[in-house]
Amino acid sequence: MLRWQLIVALPLALSGCQLFQTPAPEAPVVVEAPVCPAPPEPVVCPEPVEIVKECPAIAEVAPAPAPVIKKPAPAKPAAPSRIGNNQLLVIGVAENITLDPPGVKVKARIDTGAETSSLHASNIIPFERDGERWVRFEFSPNEDAETITIERPLSRKVKIKRHDADSARRRVVEMRVRLGDIDEEIEVTLTDRSEFSYPMLIGRNFLTDNAVVDVSKSFSIR
Repeated sequence: MLRWQLIVALPLALSGCQLFQTPAPEAPVVVEAPVCPAPPEPVVCPEPVEIVKECPAIAEVAPAPAPVIKKPAPAKPAAPSRIGNNQLLVIGVAENITLDPPGVKVKARIDTGAETSSLHASNIIPFERDGERWVRFEFSPNEDAETITIERPLSRKVKIKRHDADSARRRVVEMRVRLGDIDEEIEVTLTDRSEFSYPMLIGRNFLTDNAVVDVSKSFSIR
């Protein structure tokens, strides 16, 4: 009996304990502080990428050489004409001759009727040098040239007959005259030729055995 009572009483006692059991305290509610969202990160634009388009390499082309223009060769002056077995030089009625001294070109009239060549001279002054007779005179190749003073030994004096005036005595000197390939030292009379077109006259003492005159030509010898 006692055992049965214990069996019955025990569940009751256990249930009574459950009925009067102090409720467990509620767990405290934890209120979390509001968390502000992190500000959005600034948008960073990517650095612009420079796109370099590589052009295909262009092969260097050498410039075409400039055409070579050949200048025509200067015409050679025609060879002086010659005539006869002695190959006499054919010259015109007026030519440029070289007078030495003073080594200048002079326009000269060619005159086959004059025996002796003559040269325009002014301020003719005779003097002595080392016991010999000399003559000093002034000469101008043309109107624009400066006057040149020339001194030469006196060769002789000649008497010149003129048709329209009295005879005159002229002093004669030796000078070298060149025309083309003719190079002769000849006697030259000194006279006033200011009224003539040419300061010098070439006579037969230069022309004989050297040249013949073609009256259709002038200044033909270079």
